[in-house]
Amino acid sequence: SSSVALLALIRGDLAVDASDPDAAHAAYARAESLFNSADDAVGATAAQQGLGSLQLRRGDFRGAVRTLSAVAAAQEAIGDRRSAALTGLLLGGAMLEQGDTTGAAGTLHATHATLRRLRDPAGEAAAFGALGDLAARRGRIPEAETMYRAGIRRLAGFTAPAIAVRLHRGLGRIHRTQGRLSSAAAELQLAIDAVEQAAGRVTIAEIKSSMLGDIADIYAELALVEHARGRDAVAFETSERLRGRQLRDLIGRGLVFPGRGADPRVVAGERELRGRVDGLERMTAPVLARSALMRDAIDRFPGGDRQMALASARSAYSKLLTQLEHVSPEFATLLTSARIDHRDVAAHLQRDEALLEYLVTDAGTLLFVVTRDSIRAIPIAAGRRELAAAIDFARASILRRPGALTPEPWAAPLRKLYRLLIQPAETSGMLRTVRSLIIAPHAELHYLPFAALMPASGPRYLIGQYDITYVPSAATWLQLGARPAAPSNGKILVVAPFPAALPGSRDEAVRIAALYGRDATMMLGKAATARAFERAAPAYSTVHLATYGILNRQNPLFSYVAFAGAAGAERLEVQDVFGLSLRARLLILSACETGLGAGSSSDVPPGDDWVGLVRAFLFAGADNVMATLWPIEDRSTSVIMPRFYRSFRGTDAARSLALAQRAALSDPATAAPRHWAAFALVGAG
Repeated sequence: SSSVALLALIRGDLAVDASDPDAAHAAYARAESLFNSADDAVGATAAQQGLGSLQLRRGDFRGAVRTLSAVAAAQEAIGDRRSAALTGLLLGGAMLEQGDTTGAAGTLHATHATLRRLRDPAGEAAAFGALGDLAARRGRIPEAETMYRAGIRRLAGFTAPAIAVRLHRGLGRIHRTQGRLSSAAAELQLAIDAVEQAAGRVTIAEIKSSMLGDIADIYAELALVEHARGRDAVAFETSERLRGRQLRDLIGRGLVFPGRGADPRVVAGERELRGRVDGLERMTAPVLARSALMRDAIDRFPGGDRQMALASARSAYSKLLTQLEHVSPEFATLLTSARIDHRDVAAHLQRDEALLEYLVTDAGTLLFVVTRDSIRAIPIAAGRRELAAAIDFARASILRRPGALTPEPWAAPLRKLYRLLIQPAETSGMLRTVRSLIIAPHAELHYLPFAALMPASGPRYLIGQYDITYVPSAATWLQLGARPAAPSNGKILVVAPFPAALPGSRDEAVRIAALYGRDATMMLGKAATARAFERAAPAYSTVHLATYGILNRQNPLFSYVAFAGAAGAERLEVQDVFGLSLRARLLILSACETGLGAGSSSDVPPGDDWVGLVRAFLFAGADNVMATLWPIEDRSTSVIMPRFYRSFRGTDAARSLALAQRAALSDPATAAPRHWAAFALVGAG
């Protein structure tokens, strides 16, 4: 029936949102078949359009042209001229990507004429944008500028953020290639403003994810333009704004716990919806419904399957965003993309400290070096694709066992990454007196253990020369430094919920507790429930969690730490963690890959948006969080952790970790990076 076909169509849209193209293709194909069986031509055309858009996303331009041509013809046949014209915009773009500029020109000019006759200002502006892209691709710069400006004029008085972004960005790119950097920066800022203004009127979850991806790129382009203008300080501020924007966008995909002081009715509603989501997640894969079409269709078909029910629950959950911004000051602060000045950062740096902030783009990378006296942006001749490949190779090499022919398989990739990422800063002379690095990674650099990078001379590894702390952003580092320091009462809470499944966790807990004596409290096995942890944790200045860390790569806000429970494992999700009231000087997540907030394979844009468990515990009150970048052997943990704690009781966390890692380097049994390099300290240092 048409209702079943519509559910299949919605499932395809959900699969696209969840970055599962294979599932999306299967759902759209099934929907088309069902609509055809029901003699529903409109529905079948919608399913075909979904397939064509999916082909366009996948880079199958030949297939997209074939499919979208059929869709446009079908829409014309049933008299839906506006839909046919809008499909023509997609078709023209596919032709352009295929290299058929002549066919693209014919299609786009015809589409523009139709939209003008239909008096569709937004559609006509979109057509001008597509024609501008076509002219720019052909090298006809004056014509492209004319088209973009015509689109901007036609859009005046109408709200269409995605179209405005395309027009202003296109104009900004043209001006950048012409060397008109001031006007390029102005146009890129207008593109950013278009989305920022729209975000103030609708929830982020209702804005197309493709637009949010574009906006991240535009911030990066603006930073590159400001650097080219010789305005490194402004470029740095733009990099920070990008991180704040991405954080807000990600949080818009789901909700965090309302926090302290929130309206009890909102808290109750949040918990009830969380329970629905949690129960449904146990039965089906996590998805996230965003569009009004999907929600309306789900409401009309309450008897749909569990996947649809989960989407409906998640959708209702996201509607709490606006309420929470009003009732929870902490939540509102989290969503604020505050602008910071590099001088604020410099004023808080010690003489032997430097902040290294990376901004990774497809075209290249900027490294911002901030010291107490100066700021400088240094271009790195490696874009996102090259860095991602190099990091993947380096991580795989670190985890390989040495052999007779390759005694150190990790050496070459780690030396290459040192030359790309650290050597430019050292060559500049800005690190001459520096002994502590505060690193703000971006994109795939979040996966990289900087401590293991290998200089060409001097200490064997970077950790031999510098103490290293990671931060999500400079703004976060400043916020952590501004809040009152956690009291150091010398007490530690050690939690190991699964000593049978993780035998090394019991030994780890016992060794650490022995170092603290009477100041240590252990929660082992069934006693280590999430609720018991929530009640006890605020009383301790150090918290150690030896348990599983589970990452939800479709929505990191639903990642969790596992605790014991009466009916199996309990979850302490990211949104639960945001609601805790910790006063910990240090919290350690001694679990698998807890340092990563999202994967590069997910549809979450990388950057400061990697809201994983680490960021949540920082927000909840921990000054520092130590986590791991890959699963660690029990033997390695049992060596590193006691060494760390022996130092930590007398010095700061960053220095203590560096000393423990250097000690591991001096022991042949643990000298390989796989034993010690995964430990990363994030926070105040």
